[in-house]
Formats: sequence, C-alpha cells, structure tokens
Amino acid sequence: MHAGSHPAGTDLKAMSTVPVAFGTAHQALFEYGQLRSGETLLIHGASGGVGIALVQIAKRAGARVIGTASSPEKIAALKTLGLDIGIDGRTGDIRAETLAATRGYGVDLAIDLVGGPKFSDLFAAIRPRGRLVMVGMASGVQPTLDPAAIRQSAVTVTGFIFGKVMHLPEIGQMISGLLSDVAAGELVMPVEKTFRLSEAAAAHRHVEDNRPFGKVVLIP
Repeated sequence: MHAGSHPAGTDLKAMSTVPVAFGTAHQALFEYGQLRSGETLLIHGASGGVGIALVQIAKRAGARVIGTASSPEKIAALKTLGLDIGIDGRTGDIRAETLAATRGYGVDLAIDLVGGPKFSDLFAAIRPRGRLVMVGMASGVQPTLDPAAIRQSAVTVTGFIFGKVMHLPEIGQMISGLLSDVAAGELVMPVEKTFRLSEAAAAHRHVEDNRPFGKVVLIP
C-alpha cells in the first residue's frame, strides 16, 4: 500500500494503531513465542490494543485462545474477535481456570501484558517446557520471576520492546502486510474514543481511569 493511498472506507483511526498494536502482537506470537497451529495460547490482558491484536492474529494462525479481561462485557466483545475462553482477570483464578480448560495440561504459550499480582498464576498455567513472552506491565507492578520455578518447569522466558526493532526492514514488510489486512477488514481494532492532540493529558487520564476496550487515538 502506497503512502497516502487508502482503499475507500478505510478507517484511518484504526489504521493508525497497526504498527504498535499489531506489530507487537505479531512479533510476540511468532518471532519470540514461536506459536504453531493447534497450540493453546493464554493472553493476560486481552482487552487492550495489543491484546485485541493478539486474539485475532493467533486465532487466524490456528491457535486456541484463552484470555483475561476485567469485565464480562469485554470478554464477550473479545469472543466476537476469536477468543475461545475468557477469564476475569481481577477475580478469576487464572491458573485453575486455565488448567481446567486444558484438562490439566496447561498452555503452550503465555503472553503477559499486565504483570502485577496475578503473574505467578499466569506462570503456573504454562505447561512444562512451554513458553512465556513478557511484553507489557499495564498494572504498573513489575512481576517477579522465580529462577527455581523456571528450572523446575523448563519454561522458556523471553521479553522484548517493539520500539527497539521497528526500524528493521523485515519489520516494515510485516507491518505493510498487517496494514493491508486491516484495510481489507480481515483484522480490526476498536477505537473507543478520540482526543485532539491538545487534549493529550485528558486522553491519558481516560485510559488510566477507564481501562478502555481497544485503543484511544490522538488526532491533530
């Protein structure tokens, strides 16, 4: 897709979310998470921008998708995008509900976007020799990794910051493909609210206070 050229009907607000949200999700799933068709994925924090992208891309890749969100309404909305099983991230027992959904086996891959007090439950929901990708810390609380737990479970733990790889040529090619998918309606990103650039402080407060479903976009 050429710069400045967009198909008729393209939602430019949603398109603006592609590089960070969908780019991060794609890298977390395939470059770092090594997701394969038929595997089960657990997303902690599935109702934010990256989480929504993860749900759709993983489902399209043939994964079974479990995700946490903070309300039944958000879980219901995620199920329209491909989520198979939703867990209340505030009051639910992530470990117990995930093990029940996987017949005690655990998930092949977990992606953490939240950190915080539920991190140990998330880690315990991963199968032996599974994988964990640490991407975000929406809770504001840094999770603690227990080296003994890593050794005993043989879980592979990786982390990354997408901004450090965005300049790479292969990332540009990947984002171009994702832009085309969003323009064609094959992937979607709900934009809950828009703010003028001059209202950036109010936009940040809205995100912090309301935990929106999808993205909040600043416009000139």
